[in-house]
Amino acid sequence: MQIAFIIAVLVASSTTLFAQPKLSPQLQNQRLSTARGAPVRSLDYALTKPNDVTELDLSGQTLGTLSDDVGKLSNLKVLRLRSTGLSSLPEALKMCSKLEELDLSENAFLQVPSVIKSLKRLERLFMSGNRFANLDEKAFNGLSNVKILYINQCSMNALPMSIASCLDLVELSIAQNSIRTLPQGMENLKQLQKIDASTNAFIAISPLLKSMQALTYLDFSYNKIKNFDRDLLKLPKLNSLMLTSNGISSLPDSLPTSSLKILNLDSNRIRQLPQSIGKLTGLEELYLAGNELTTIPATIGECLNLIVLDLSGNSLTSLPVVELAKLPGLMHLRIANRVVDAQGQQEERRKKP
Repeated sequence: MQIAFIIAVLVASSTTLFAQPKLSPQLQNQRLSTARGAPVRSLDYALTKPNDVTELDLSGQTLGTLSDDVGKLSNLKVLRLRSTGLSSLPEALKMCSKLEELDLSENAFLQVPSVIKSLKRLERLFMSGNRFANLDEKAFNGLSNVKILYINQCSMNALPMSIASCLDLVELSIAQNSIRTLPQGMENLKQLQKIDASTNAFIAISPLLKSMQALTYLDFSYNKIKNFDRDLLKLPKLNSLMLTSNGISSLPDSLPTSSLKILNLDSNRIRQLPQSIGKLTGLEELYLAGNELTTIPATIGECLNLIVLDLSGNSLTSLPVVELAKLPGLMHLRIANRVVDAQGQQEERRKKP
């Protein structure tokens, strides 16, 4: 009888005895968001179920420092710490051995945190908007597994030579710095496919790129480049070359046959296109806006895959209308009413008293 009474009391009070601790409103909201598939936005909440958390996003939160407790998230794969006021990382982060993506953008780091080198599965590293003006030459040693690296807008005057140790690098973005050249050794990055070096201080495209046979995308817009290097067109997989807003005044007379699909030469000083422009038979988009062109060679009609041709902002006196009309896929021809009818102007002048 007494035993039955005790069991009845336990059953009746089980909702109280075994209830979960009450969560704060913030943690309750996080639980709902996580249930919908959103990343965890609170370290406190992540620590309630540390083995279940694979993605933690603390971006925009004023942290100042990151707690050592982050090391308890042993299954963490993605950690985003953008704009959190950080200038260092705890050594405990090395316990997050499964981390694949780390975003440290827009913080106050002066050097690449050394603990990152312990993260052997790290493939995506974003560090744009930090203060890397005096980056150590060995900064990227130990990051051989990183495939995507963004270090834009970091006040950098040069890339450290250790960038050559990132042998698995596929995509590199160094835009909005003051870099003038690429360091020796980069030619060994045989996996590199994309480089964004826009808005820097390059006066020429480094010859080191010519040996990177995997390159598909190059952006050197907004630099100080004056010469167009025809050898870049020999790269077997290059399909996009961006050279907007440089000081290029001409293209080589002899252009090689190329796999290039997109060529952007907007806002340069080009006065004339070579007849060999027709050899770029794979071109789908050609941007020449804001140059000093007066004519376009008829060989443009040999670019049979052309879809977009932008000639706006020039001072054209004529166009190869017949050849352009024969291009089967041309959908966008932009001239922005800047084509000048030279003969018509002369006749108008004759009519004036």
